[in-house]
Amino acid sequence: MAAGHARISGLKGARELPGFAVVLLAAGGSPGLLTYQGRPLVEHAARTALASGAAEVVVVAGGNDAEIRERLKRLPVRVVRNSEWAEGLSSSIRTGVARLRSDPECVVVALADQPRITPAHLWSLAERVLAGEIEIAASAYEGILGAPAAFSRSVFPKLLALRGEAGARHLIRSAATHVEAISFARANEPAREPEKPRPIFLYVGPPPAFCPAAAWNPRAPPGDLPIAV
Repeated sequence: MAAGHARISGLKGARELPGFAVVLLAAGGSPGLLTYQGRPLVEHAARTALASGAAEVVVVAGGNDAEIRERLKRLPVRVVRNSEWAEGLSSSIRTGVARLRSDPECVVVALADQPRITPAHLWSLAERVLAGEIEIAASAYEGILGAPAAFSRSVFPKLLALRGEAGARHLIRSAATHVEAISFARANEPAREPEKPRPIFLYVGPPPAFCPAAAWNPRAPPGDLPIAV
């Protein structure tokens, strides 16, 4: 494979792409450090970005940068600190794009707290922009267009000029004729760990103090038994 190109392994129909980068926004405080499937959200998101075939993954942290660096120290990503993170998403996008080293033709901007996003979806966003017909490809969900979104190199100056809390929202809206929507209905689903079974203690004998005698059935199925946690 030629240098500066990327392919996601095992993706049906995948073909060689000019190198693209992923900027992962994780400067919003603690959400990225919440656990999802046994890992911090930011680590899950970083692994997703790496699996997409991106030539470079830059993680933008804020006041939590020391914790994020510790969490990601074994992954081939770069963590950069956004000293103006309190301004909002725009400052993190500026920081991430400005710190890219791979000279990509396209950057995918993703959020650390969207654990349902897949490597294939990131790849698809980049692929549409790199095809050369559009400047922006954005994810469509819940009736909106938003992150993750891919931006052509021609849009980088506008990304570097962003200000305020809205991120790249106005770019996506103002470039409607040059934006392609790629559906991903579950993109904004919150991270939820599967519920762990609560411990059930079987008790054979007289009704315990917390259970009325009339309700006590030592042979009842587990769902009807008192639960102690």
